[in-house]
Amino acid sequence: MIGKPTLIQQANYGDEIPQKRLLLLLADSALERARFAVSYVRWEGLGLLSASIEALVKRGGRFESIYGAGNGVTTPDALYYGILLRELYPGQSYAAFVEDEYANATFHPKYYEFHSKSEIRVIVGSFNLTGGGLQRNSEASLEVGFHEEAPKRKP
Repeated sequence: MIGKPTLIQQANYGDEIPQKRLLLLLADSALERARFAVSYVRWEGLGLLSASIEALVKRGGRFESIYGAGNGVTTPDALYYGILLRELYPGQSYAAFVEDEYANATFHPKYYEFHSKSEIRVIVGSFNLTGGGLQRNSEASLEVGFHEEAPKRKP
């Protein structure tokens, strides 16, 4: 069953809704796994979420990330953080990086997925894991929840 979609809008002048929403979802004690596929990642953005990401994996959850690399925006420290998490939490963290084959092509998703036992929440939109994307830019995203239903028994 699909829950009611929610539009997450970020207005100019410091309305930090994407950052706050990601932190709220990461803090959910029922969260088992979070997946991010994001084109641009800078430590100034990812660092805002790092304590919550680490809390998830420390309590036994899983964090999976795929980030664009070699695009001139993503910073090496943000890429290193994915490798560090994988080393610190083997089997609970996955990090991959995409560098496009062509100079005029870009790995460009902004996809955030959150799994608990009863629900999957997905955010797709325009914000990257950068300080601007999470705090300063005008961004818009859509969040949708999918509720797990108990399997129906055949008579």
